[in-house]
Amino acid sequence: MGILSNWLDSCGSNLYNIYADAEDAILADMARRIATYDYCIPAAQYQKKVLEEMGATQEYILSELSRRTEKTQQELKQLMQEAGMEAVQSDRDIYQRNGIAVPDQASDMMQNILASGYQQTLGTFQNLTRTTAVVGTAQFRRELDIAWLMVSSGGMSLDQATRTAIKRLSVSGLDAVSYTSGKTLSLDAVVRMTVRTGINQTAAKIQLQFAAEMDSDLVEVTAHAGARPSHAEWQGKVYSISGKTKGYRKLEDATGYGSVDGLCGANCRHNFFPFFEGESSAYSKKELEEYTRPDAVTYNGKSMSLYEAQQLQRYHERQIRRWKRENVAMQAAGQGTTESAVKLRSWQERQKDFLKQTGFKPQSAREQITSFGRSQATKATKEAETYYQLWSKSIGVNDAVKTLAKYYDIKYNSSPTYKLLQRYAQDVEAGWISPNANFGNYLKQYDRIQEEIVGTETKNGILITGQSRHFMQRVLGTGTDPGHGGIARSGVSIDNIIDTLQNGIVRPVRPGTNGGSQKFIGSKCDVSVNPKTGILIQCNSN
Repeated sequence: MGILSNWLDSCGSNLYNIYADAEDAILADMARRIATYDYCIPAAQYQKKVLEEMGATQEYILSELSRRTEKTQQELKQLMQEAGMEAVQSDRDIYQRNGIAVPDQASDMMQNILASGYQQTLGTFQNLTRTTAVVGTAQFRRELDIAWLMVSSGGMSLDQATRTAIKRLSVSGLDAVSYTSGKTLSLDAVVRMTVRTGINQTAAKIQLQFAAEMDSDLVEVTAHAGARPSHAEWQGKVYSISGKTKGYRKLEDATGYGSVDGLCGANCRHNFFPFFEGESSAYSKKELEEYTRPDAVTYNGKSMSLYEAQQLQRYHERQIRRWKRENVAMQAAGQGTTESAVKLRSWQERQKDFLKQTGFKPQSAREQITSFGRSQATKATKEAETYYQLWSKSIGVNDAVKTLAKYYDIKYNSSPTYKLLQRYAQDVEAGWISPNANFGNYLKQYDRIQEEIVGTETKNGILITGQSRHFMQRVLGTGTDPGHGGIARSGVSIDNIIDTLQNGIVRPVRPGTNGGSQKFIGSKCDVSVNPKTGILIQCNSN
């Protein structure tokens, strides 16, 4: 059935690694240069010096990419041969099944197409080396210019400018130009596009030549889940190569074959295989509909198509690679790596939760960068754990959520508790709640209010339906209340709140938005309630 989409998606991992290794080395070199650059120099001196730095950087990029040329040739030749053999063998089986005699060997024309496809794709890689040196150097110059301007103008400190420049370089990685799209993309994206497109187009040309030799005119286009919407319209259907077979649309007209955006175009994973009238289609109508269902996947309560879900998975993978790149680059520049370690752990946990909810399989190779190995991963994990321990201790969280793993477990598997944790942390950091209150106690007091007060009626018959965020702030109290002139405000006990609501003096309703407030005065505290909604607004000790 042609070149399978999952094979196209995963082929070339060794080739990707060759360029990923080069990219890591180049970005690390850029980071070191940025970190050691003298930004406190006059404009004229800066212009002279930056040209020297650009020349050295371009030379380094050319060197790192060029010295991998031999490996690139070997890997690409092997991939092309595998793809050609796969396509020919798959089609040969279909022809033979339909009683057509097929030669044992591929024709000279097919061999020539394979050789031409290899040379053309190899040429694209050779051009990629030259253009990446140019656009990558321009990328480096841009970051140096911004950093010099910010430091020389006093807008940033040297350390801030250095970190900001490295962070921008780490977002998408080394710039490169795609000869398929003509756009400037990351080197990683261009390599993947070049490999997949070159292999698929070569295999398709071989198959069309094979069909011509077998005097066969009909082909069925492959189909796969998560196809881009424009391709989903024509996948899994039968077409005529020549357009002369009645009842079938011409392949080129229907699918855009031969164009950048069409069948076997840029990054396309579709292919085709011979079809003979009287045979059943490889894809049922139900199966094709399932591939494009708008509610095929549910994530965080939101329905989405398989295509949308796959795009989200790709986004998570890019974020994981981004923070790994930044971690390596910051280390090369002698800068702190805590932020990247924490962000990396966060995106890894988010991806883990996404895969759990959707049932998708992890694509580990898409999350890797070669310079971020086991030791770097261990160090980053330890940094993230240390950061969490210090943060949780500073706001009194650690008694209830002792480890970073437990924190993420609460985040993704206990949404109500996590929302309370977020609210508690924000209130402590803003000064509304004392860190001595402890999150465990916060949860305990919150639950007591929900269980012992919510659902009851006040002395004058108001049904209590819930509690405001501000109410919990007043229950726990603080040492320096930002809303009380920085003066300490003691907390209020649940028992005293209950007694006041049941037995306190009822003051007249105070007008205000959304129903105003009803105040109850007790011997130990006073409590305000929204008489219209039944929400507990605030309380104060007397």
